[in-house]
Amino acid sequence: MGQELKRIVVTGIGVLSPIGLNKEEFWDSLYQGKSGAAPITYFNAADFATTFACELKGFSAENYIDRKSADRMDPYCQYAVIAAAQALTDSGLELKEIDPLRIGVVHGSGIGGMTTYDKQFRNYLERGPRRISPFFIPMLIPDIAAGQISIDTDLWVRTMLRLPPVRHRCTPSLTPICSFRLEWQTIWSPVDQKRRSHS
Repeated sequence: MGQELKRIVVTGIGVLSPIGLNKEEFWDSLYQGKSGAAPITYFNAADFATTFACELKGFSAENYIDRKSADRMDPYCQYAVIAAAQALTDSGLELKEIDPLRIGVVHGSGIGGMTTYDKQFRNYLERGPRRISPFFIPMLIPDIAAGQISIDTDLWVRTMLRLPPVRHRCTPSLTPICSFRLEWQTIWSPVDQKRRSHS
């Protein structure tokens, strides 16, 4: 017997994309048929066959979060935290008025903080192991985005990371759309595991 489907309601939307840094910009760009593709600016792509990509344009993490916090997050985590904050604001939800046992964070990530991995690996090769940041692993792991969202919103009870299987070809930004057709590995927090064992 298949898993029972339950109705969901989308109450808020947050967007960071190559065609808009919030849902209004994103929708307007979609409506106008704008492309997010442009010459690569995040690194020197002169030696690559392809020199264009869909990057975030005009994005600065410090416009949304303080510099100290931003420096301790990989870009993928920054995007997740900022989009989640936008969605929460858009929803109008008052978290203090909701039973904390009925709300939590689920975030999908294809691989985690690869920008951090690249930077720290270069540090190791060029400057030695003592120059590897102590924040290397916390910034790299794929579940840190869900954890950081939980910290920022005080949703400590239930936090899940959704890990797509190898055959999953969707980008992390599309993971929520694709999750209905894929099998996922679910990681529960220790608090929630204890609750489930007594239910």
